[in-house]
Amino acid sequence: MRIHTRSSKPEFDAKTEIEPLIHKLKPVFSGRKCTILTFISAHPREGTTTVTSALALVLHDIGKRVLLVSNEEECMSGIVEAVAAGQGASSVLTCTEEGYWTGSWGSSHEALAQSSKLVEDPEFWKSLEDSFDVVVIDAPSLRRATEGVAYAQASHATVIVVEAENTRKPVVEHLRDTLTVAGAKIAGIVLNKRKFHIPQKVYDRL
Repeated sequence: MRIHTRSSKPEFDAKTEIEPLIHKLKPVFSGRKCTILTFISAHPREGTTTVTSALALVLHDIGKRVLLVSNEEECMSGIVEAVAAGQGASSVLTCTEEGYWTGSWGSSHEALAQSSKLVEDPEFWKSLEDSFDVVVIDAPSLRRATEGVAYAQASHATVIVVEAENTRKPVVEHLRDTLTVAGAKIAGIVLNKRKFHIPQKVYDRL
């Protein structure tokens, strides 16, 4: 599976750009009470946050209960701290204006490291199953941290996000091989920030 998202449009049309991705992921959703998806890139700023936010929005719009878990460290308290304190992940989740839920693993690099152990705990995922149909994980890039590989291992499918015309093929292959060796189920690649060097109206006529 290879999905292209565009950077040439004045505004990012989430529905138009993300619907092909959801269509390709339908077999992953089938027959599951709660589906866990991880999105990961080789380098920072390749667009995983843009893609996962758009995916969460569109999934919510079609009736799915969605939780988007980010790797941001700006929050005062995250999922790792809440679970460690016996409060449960739901105590630190926030409902966005768009209607889907979001949360962060934690407020420090140490919490991010502990999250790789948390995702190995079946009881953690069971605690989310009754509240969400889909958990989307915006993983840190492989260059930034290795925790994203652990998320991928625990997920039903992993999607690699690649910045078009910027990330070199060997770098993407290294990420792919790292995930494969770890046992992650790779669903495909999102080619993000694709530039259209021919005017869009020409594509529309094809």
